[in-house]
Amino acid sequence: MENKFNVIKEGKVLVDHGPITMVIEARLKGQPYTHAAIAGAYEAIELLDKLSSQLYVAKKYIKDIAFDNRHEYPLVLKKMIESVELLEEPDFTPMASVAGTFADMVKAKVFEAGADYALVNNGGDISYQIPDTEEHMRIGVISDLSNSRPTHVIKINANSGIKGACTSGFGGRSLTKGVASSVTVLAASGSYADAAATSIANATDCQDPSIIRCLAEELDYSTDIRGQLVTKHIGDMEKCNMETAVRNGLKRAKALYDKKMILGAVIFLKNYMAVYPEEPTDFTISAIY
Repeated sequence: MENKFNVIKEGKVLVDHGPITMVIEARLKGQPYTHAAIAGAYEAIELLDKLSSQLYVAKKYIKDIAFDNRHEYPLVLKKMIESVELLEEPDFTPMASVAGTFADMVKAKVFEAGADYALVNNGGDISYQIPDTEEHMRIGVISDLSNSRPTHVIKINANSGIKGACTSGFGGRSLTKGVASSVTVLAASGSYADAAATSIANATDCQDPSIIRCLAEELDYSTDIRGQLVTKHIGDMEKCNMETAVRNGLKRAKALYDKKMILGAVIFLKNYMAVYPEEPTDFTISAIY
């Protein structure tokens, strides 16, 4: 087990196991709390083992997952299914929320182990909880997933109800049908944020001669969306088409916001940035200079 995670400093653990690359940070009364972070690491590994036995279900389209057998699924898979169902997009699979759901459940374990602060970063998909004494949470945002350097900071009010922040888009770990450089979604859970980020990134799309698409399995043989077209390359897009893509992404963000699945979204497409709601009260975003 010891080679599956490492304590990188007091109160912070790196889990590097299979598809998981996760950083878990835990504190208690402002001090690093390594014991709780380690408890979270064991939870992440156990969750992966449980999901692996049901991976064939997790890769099914949501419309094809039977209701009758759901009581037999592990809790992590049930939560993934519940989040993706809220999208009402039948060609999604539960895998659209896997990273955020893992982050949520690991965070819960960290708190169960006694921490009063937990931040779980699962490859850029974040779930967190902070003490009542803190007023804000700050999260770095990458505006172009082809470049891993954070370019912006989102400052989130502690009483906003936001507990998850997840990112999707072209050039990220997962495939996308859209052209967004990145989409970061804020929600009450990492599971909701993860599924919604995938959906909004897909919707941030348009027709442009510079966009090349291909079947998902051409880019990832083990993909859960075989047979679906995804974005392979984005060239120099026309300005009017980029504006159309951003509008489409905002339309999808509004739909998910109106149904209370998300609490905010930030869309980047090359030099464009759009925020929903347009004048948010629960968070602010600023560039890093």
